[in-house]
Amino acid sequence: MADLTDLSDLARKLSVTETDLQAIAQTHSLYYRRKDKVKPDGRRRTFYIPHGDLKKIQGAIAKKLLAPLPLHRAIHSYRKGKSTLTNARVHLGSPFMVKLDIEDYFPSISRDHVFKLLGRLEFSGPIARMLAVLTTFKNQLPQGAPTSQAIANLVFDEIIKKRIAPLCEAHNLEVTVYGDDLTISGSKRIVGLKRLLETIIKEEGFKVSTKPSKNQLLREHDQKMVTGYVLRGDKLDVPKSRYREVRAIIHNCLKNGGASQFDCDVKTAKLRLRGKIEYIRKVNPLRGGKLMRDFERISWM
Repeated sequence: MADLTDLSDLARKLSVTETDLQAIAQTHSLYYRRKDKVKPDGRRRTFYIPHGDLKKIQGAIAKKLLAPLPLHRAIHSYRKGKSTLTNARVHLGSPFMVKLDIEDYFPSISRDHVFKLLGRLEFSGPIARMLAVLTTFKNQLPQGAPTSQAIANLVFDEIIKKRIAPLCEAHNLEVTVYGDDLTISGSKRIVGLKRLLETIIKEEGFKVSTKPSKNQLLREHDQKMVTGYVLRGDKLDVPKSRYREVRAIIHNCLKNGGASQFDCDVKTAKLRLRGKIEYIRKVNPLRGGKLMRDFERISWM
């Protein structure tokens, strides 16, 4: 960035002293705690969550340095005005679709990868090196850090701009990215391009999932679901299972009281359940409205 020439400029930009910046970088491994979550398929996902001064600095990096950087319109994850909903809407009405998932996307992005990326984005060598240290842990992009989502977007942005978007434009196909999920849709031409798309991702240093649920070629009459939404012609809906799940939670809340259905405080429980209802109401106002009316009848005492 033109306004940053050395580490003293970087420190001022992040509202810390250069001495503190250097000290935190040298001891950054002390600022993480590990948290493991088990995925639905039984695999374990490891989160490294920063705290204290490192978390504050990462928040400033994300807001002041990474957020202003432009991204290709195809990227919908972790961006203002974009969401799983906008991601899915792009593919409405498409008869053919390819869905690809990158395995272990965040852990596959190394410190050197981040350093080179920042260099290409015109950060000076010392600044790029410092930022790479501050935003990686155990030589990977830590899931749970404020900076990781933005950096992951910037990595995918390069692949999209350089290789995938030109290919899709040449064949009149739509492409979107949400996190580590890549969706391409359009005409039957996509059938012959699926293997090429997988090759491009592999050549960029990433591994494409081979699981049938995450590596799909969907044809005209196949049910299509993108980032949690079902595509029905030119309309979006939520899966019936999602609707039934929320309806069952509300039923139990009405029967036994809202507090009995959650392992958290009442305020958090209300927010969680309201969020689930709003997710449905955005694309199915009729069903969502019915759920919201029932929600308002719940006793939380």
